[in-house]
Amino acid sequence: MTLIVALVGGPACGALLGWRPRAVGVWLILWAAGLAVQTGALVAPEHVADWSYWPVQAGIVVLGLVLLRLGAAARMRRAAGAAPPTTPNPIPADPAR
Repeated sequence: MTLIVALVGGPACGALLGWRPRAVGVWLILWAAGLAVQTGALVAPEHVADWSYWPVQAGIVVLGLVLLRLGAAARMRRAAGAAPPTTPNPIPADPAR
C-alpha cells in the first residue's frame, strides 16, 4: 500500500502542489496513513515484524520523495512551456510617424 502511495501520490502531489513544504507534508500524511493501515494488516500483535520491513519502508519514503520532486519538475516545465515567448521587436518603431 505504501508503494502505491509513493508511485501514484508522489508525482501527483508534485504536479499539483509543486516542491513546497506543504506538498511534502501532504504526501507524508498520505504515506503515514497507508503505513498505518498496511502495518495493521500485515503485522499481528502477537508476531514480531520481519527485520526487513522498516528498511524497505524507509526506501519507499525516499522513492516517493524523488517522485514528488520529479512531479514538481514536470509542473515547472509545463508552466514554463505555457508562457508565450518574449522576443524583442526586431524593427524599431519610427518616431516620426
